[in-house]
Amino acid sequence: GSAIFVVLLTLVLVPGIMAKENWDDHDRSGRYTARDLAYNYLNSCKENAILVSNGDNDTFPLWYAQEVEGIRTDIRVCNLSYLRASWYIDQMSRKAYESEPLPFSLTHDHIYRGNREVLPMIDRFGKPVDVKQVMAFVAMDDAKAKVNSPFKANELTNYIPAKQFKLSIDANEIIQKGIITKDNQSRIVPEMQWSLGQNYLYKDGLMLLDIVATNNWNRPVYWAMTVSSSKYYNLQKYFKLDGLTYQLVPVEAKQDRYYDGEVDSEVMFDNMMNKFKWGGIENGIYLDENNIRLFSNLRSNFGRLADKLIEEGKKDSALMVLNRCLELFPENIVPLNNTMLPVISSYYNAGAIEKATELVENLTERMYLE
Repeated sequence: GSAIFVVLLTLVLVPGIMAKENWDDHDRSGRYTARDLAYNYLNSCKENAILVSNGDNDTFPLWYAQEVEGIRTDIRVCNLSYLRASWYIDQMSRKAYESEPLPFSLTHDHIYRGNREVLPMIDRFGKPVDVKQVMAFVAMDDAKAKVNSPFKANELTNYIPAKQFKLSIDANEIIQKGIITKDNQSRIVPEMQWSLGQNYLYKDGLMLLDIVATNNWNRPVYWAMTVSSSKYYNLQKYFKLDGLTYQLVPVEAKQDRYYDGEVDSEVMFDNMMNKFKWGGIENGIYLDENNIRLFSNLRSNFGRLADKLIEEGKKDSALMVLNRCLELFPENIVPLNNTMLPVISSYYNAGAIEKATELVENLTERMYLE
């Protein structure tokens, strides 16, 4: 009997002691980082947008935000990891919420039962080819539009007859559809050109190419910042950064150190300073290592935005952005690391030498202690 009593006492007391002693670093109350960052991703996009994602963390919270909380149901979240599956392509080909079907020219018959699973890329022309013509060729079932399959003996397969692509641009149409403001009309390229330096294209890349060819700029197209650069398909020279997303635009991005895309300071400032939510971090919530890493990476976004504002002669606005960054992510909640370097650099460039020097000393001290 005493043994049973000891066991029962242990079952009651040990969890209680563990909860008491470890509550401070296990308490998730008030933490809404996943939901709020999903909100931020969705609200980085214009109305009726297509938002390309790739992983779990940049997809599932967005689905929750739309399905459960009804946030930005006009946007179609399209996960590239699933876009290799015909059932998912079929799903993307149907209306969901307020979002119309994705603009595919390839139909169910083109892609089901393993059709066009992975296509050889054979450069027949040695120069950029109209992407609309490429997609029309890929859709053909004529034997003349096929080659011997490198994967199955005695079988023909469709292929992509180019590795370089182009898309003609009508500047007036781009402005009329609100893709680019009239202020930037002079920067709209008459023709987008890009290349894919690879020998095969899987179905997700093919369907994305189809969207670029078929969309006709009727819907804004975005990539989540967390998508691997290999899934940009070399379109990043036409990216602009609006917050947590890159929008595809027919304007060549200016070089920005080693970053992709070009910051749209007006849109990004409004998003990050006025619209975005931060999951309760401003209330001193507990952050685990995943949340710390996530918010650390967001520091560089504040630094990029500040850099762009400084370049445009808006140092006061840049300092507002940098101060907001430190306010949201103080050292005692999000420890200093290399993601502070863009922030420090921007403080120097904005003329806040004393603040920048203080941050350098704090960062150096932390690195020394580690």
